[in-house]
Amino acid sequence: MEHAIVVENVTKRFKETVAVNQVTVCFEKGKIHGIIGRNGSGKTVLFKCICGLFPVTEGRIEVLGQKMGDGKRVPKGVGAIIETPGFLPNCSGYQNLRYLMELSGKADKEKIREAITLVGLDPDSRKHVGKYSMGMRQRLGLAQAIMEDPELLILDEPTNHMDNDVIAYLEDFLVKYKGAVLMITHDRYFLDRVTKKIFEIDGGSLYSYDGNYDYYLETKAAREEMLLASERKRAALYKKELAWIRRGARARSTKAKSHIERFEELRDSKLIIDDSSLSIGTVSSRLGKKIIEIENLSKAYGEKQLIRDFTYTVLRNDRIGIIGDNGSGKSTFLKMILGEVEPDQGIITIGQTVKIGYFSQDTQVWDPNQRVIKYVEGISDNVRTEDGYLSASQMLERFLFPSIKHSLPIGRLSGGEKRRLYLLSVLMQAPNVLILDEPTSGL
Repeated sequence: MEHAIVVENVTKRFKETVAVNQVTVCFEKGKIHGIIGRNGSGKTVLFKCICGLFPVTEGRIEVLGQKMGDGKRVPKGVGAIIETPGFLPNCSGYQNLRYLMELSGKADKEKIREAITLVGLDPDSRKHVGKYSMGMRQRLGLAQAIMEDPELLILDEPTNHMDNDVIAYLEDFLVKYKGAVLMITHDRYFLDRVTKKIFEIDGGSLYSYDGNYDYYLETKAAREEMLLASERKRAALYKKELAWIRRGARARSTKAKSHIERFEELRDSKLIIDDSSLSIGTVSSRLGKKIIEIENLSKAYGEKQLIRDFTYTVLRNDRIGIIGDNGSGKSTFLKMILGEVEPDQGIITIGQTVKIGYFSQDTQVWDPNQRVIKYVEGISDNVRTEDGYLSASQMLERFLFPSIKHSLPIGRLSGGEKRRLYLLSVLMQAPNVLILDEPTSGL
């Protein structure tokens, strides 16, 4: 069996934090492998070690027969999308791809146009990438990966910001793809449709499952039940040994010494299963009768009409979903409500008591050196919740940030943890109207 990637006893530490812990795994050529796990579990760190962007602390990595893990660039034959694709902001999508393909010696104009069209973009558009929506930038990154035709494709959250048509195209592309695929995704339905091999990163360690997402859920539940049964036996034996120790055990004989060693081993081997869940429970401010009234709203960019003569009144307890293709104007519509974009015509009236909480799809501008706790304390030291007032550290714990992460610089958090911290910062301000732009991306 040929392997596209060999990971052997790999550990990656960041000062006091172990992000990846003694992982050994092989990813086969010609197969699609799905990687899942909670935010901050080490998925993207492992990907960056595989791609050579992070040097490993211990262990070895081989990618297509080339040694990696020492900070070298991604080897030839690998197409990797593991962060928001970085393109020249003042050039069009076609210009960006042509430039990148010229660097790799694959600047076939017709193939570039075909790849851009396949992902639902217009190869003749002169719109600069700096004005692309997040989904459009993701599409262009996918077109680049298609153009490179690699032996190995590494994708980090490929369906984030993608509309249904492009996700359907990506599914079809991956199913027909002859090379190996390694991808992180939180999209269980996408995972179910494209892969039969799932790996879960949990607590820095990696577990494999030969099946789809439903099979993974069943097998994981069985594995955890076995662990819990073993833990019950350990706890009962530990209780018995503890009673013996308390009776005044003395390590004067070889038998007594082995007894004490067994007690210490039982004490130190306690099973810890993280079944914590996020708790929100903040209290919103009072909301009056008038919320948001939209009258005859229109907006166009050049010849592209995004919204025409739209009228709507937002009522208390409304739950409104907005769908549409990438670049169709969804985020622009939200930004007009927020007052960040001027409509061409029409009126948007916001009620006097309305306090909007806006959760944007764009990456926040963080000070990477600011401590997590200091950032939250800068919003509020005490937050009113359904359970009374909570401190900044208590709010962080409710949002699944254990105390060990409170003093970390924000730059050390994973992408998903940053999104969760951003959501916390929005909700701590007690909004009574929430505007969420792609809220599940990265979570």
